Amino acid sequence: MRGKEAVSAARKDLLELYGDEAAYPRMTAANVLAAFGQAEDLDPAIDTLIDSANQDHQPLFENMWAWNALDDLREKVTPWLEELREINAALPKGYDGRLKAYAPSLKRVIIKRLAPNAKEPPKAKSQRIPASSERQ
Repeated sequence: MRGKEAVSAARKDLLELYGDEAAYPRMTAANVLAAFGQAEDLDPAIDTLIDSANQDHQPLFENMWAWNALDDLREKVTPWLEELREINAALPKGYDGRLKAYAPSLKRVIIKRLAPNAKEPPKAKSQRIPASSERQ
């Protein structure tokens, strides 16, 4: 990224990328507009990234890209703290452990940075599934 001047010069083209069918052009436009755009660019840009970070709406790698973009924006995302808390960052079963932990871990880091004194919600207690020999 080349900063405010480049984003200002390309603003019209970047705004058009919100209509792109592919996720990465939309998320890239949102990231640069949130970071270097005008004040009125921030809300739609963060909303785009939040929607993309939601595992219910995007596939794995788009989801991780959006979390990284939100992390990159640091305190600019503070007004969206409650929305960030509500996003589903958990991957469905079947993914490698490292991949599965990435987005939820980044979500915790971002929220902890934005609200350092806030308590983390209690983790759900895992329920032990009885072995087949124990089932009736």
